[in-house]
Amino acid sequence: MATSLRVAFQGELGAFGELAIRQLFGAHADAVPQREFRDVAHALATRLADRAVFPVHNSIVGPVVASVEALESTPGLHVIGETAVAVKLCVLGIPGSHLDRARELHSHPVALAQVGRWLAVHPDITPRVVHDTAGAARMIAERHDQTTLALASAVCAKHYGLVILAHDVQDIADNVTRFVLVARTAD
Repeated sequence: MATSLRVAFQGELGAFGELAIRQLFGAHADAVPQREFRDVAHALATRLADRAVFPVHNSIVGPVVASVEALESTPGLHVIGETAVAVKLCVLGIPGSHLDRARELHSHPVALAQVGRWLAVHPDITPRVVHDTAGAARMIAERHDQTTLALASAVCAKHYGLVILAHDVQDIADNVTRFVLVARTAD
């Protein structure tokens, strides 16, 4: 019986890294969540994962510096493929949440950088940096606070039982993040 390919990504289930894995492998890979980009590189280098995906460039913010640095600083890894993930960002809250009562919006710093126009229209909502878009959604669901929102994908709304308060809030409609697929050179 063959084992499934284990692919590491930064974030929690529902993150855009997991979406990149699904684009590359469909259901034929197990997504292996890691907290930080350096943890993704470490998981691959130490064989906790067979492959890894790293976001390297976003059409709004440019290079994903922390990801590129983690990849470049880990010897023995090389790029073997890539995929572009459409990044459609949504503002999520628990049922009963409303934008006019919201005070905080939590997400990954790269995601928050992609919604500058939306934040400018909502000056009473303070952006708060967390480790991951999907992690922000999970945190919001657990807090059960109607004034605290998450910036994540529509997939996260369904996964964490949240409602979408605003769709496609990214600064440009055709927002894309390019992910590279990475393997150990010893493979």
